[in-house]
Amino acid sequence: IGDDRYWLYSHRIAFAMQSGFWPPEEIDHIDRRGRDDNTNIRAASFSDNACNKGKLKSASGLKWVKKGSGKNWRAAVQKNNKSYEAAGFLTKEAAYEWASGIAKRLHGEFYNPG
Repeated sequence: IGDDRYWLYSHRIAFAMQSGFWPPEEIDHIDRRGRDDNTNIRAASFSDNACNKGKLKSASGLKWVKKGSGKNWRAAVQKNNKSYEAAGFLTKEAAYEWASGIAKRLHGEFYNPG
């Protein structure tokens, strides 16, 4: 809903109607499907909303995991503009396991394994 000067998105209206207040920053669609605004939304910071993204394009096929030097794998998890990284994993699965554990602690209710 909007014109050339201001846009008001339907999920922000739905959130305000359900909660009784306007969301302070962003709206996160819990199951990442943007069409369902009834029970699928929650207030989120920009960082929290970014935590709930699905698998990103990666050669490893795993969220947070990239090919390192040689035969090694590396992993990186971000939260609030800070990166937590480790390298030297022998398998991409080991890198994912480490990253997933870090992400669970950092991302809390917004954790998404990809």
